[in-house]
Amino acid sequence: MKKVSGILSILTVVLFFSGPLLAHFHIIPALAGFGMFVLSAVVGVLCIIGSIAAIKRKELQTGVLLFSIGALPIFIIGYTLSSSGSHPPINDISTDLVNPPVLFDQRTPDAAIVMDQKNPEIIKTSYSDISPVYSKKSPGDIFIVISNAAKSNPQWTVYKEDSGGLLLHSFERFGIFQFTDDFTIRITASNDGGSVIDMRSKSRDGKADFGINAKRIRSFLSSLSTKL
Repeated sequence: MKKVSGILSILTVVLFFSGPLLAHFHIIPALAGFGMFVLSAVVGVLCIIGSIAAIKRKELQTGVLLFSIGALPIFIIGYTLSSSGSHPPINDISTDLVNPPVLFDQRTPDAAIVMDQKNPEIIKTSYSDISPVYSKKSPGDIFIVISNAAKSNPQWTVYKEDSGGLLLHSFERFGIFQFTDDFTIRITASNDGGSVIDMRSKSRDGKADFGINAKRIRSFLSSLSTKL
């Protein structure tokens, strides 16, 4: 039993640390690293079960050590999930729900990503504050402002600017797992000669984004409003 407990505790620690580290340095995909991290919590449950058995055998020191190792990943994952709040299980957010800005995965720039048909209604309900920004400035002037703002963000990588189509394509890697989100900022001319700015942001991995894409859109458009 001691041998099994030792293997479980080592496996928990290895998964807990190696998953985030390998993903952070791009040795394995972000989702694979996150999967290893979650698996450490699953193995951690077995450690806790082993700790109870050890305590019943009056092996108090072993039991406490097993419990501590097993509880660590469970606590961190539980805390992360609870602190992220409640968000809908979608990962593609746009300010324009009728005609979302064209979006690409930077790795496959010739294949536009089609928004799921269920997303617009969910966005209306859960992210009702996400909306386009209007400016009296001309589209050309706004494009320059947006280009400068995007390039000044150290976390963003602008990989394509279409000054003719008034589109800016970028992506961001973030967090310890280095998850990647792709996003597009679009400018269209309004009837009065001004500009309408839309933004669409989507996660490459998973089916839910814990509100990250909506937060990115809010943050950028809010900061942009001060420059218009």
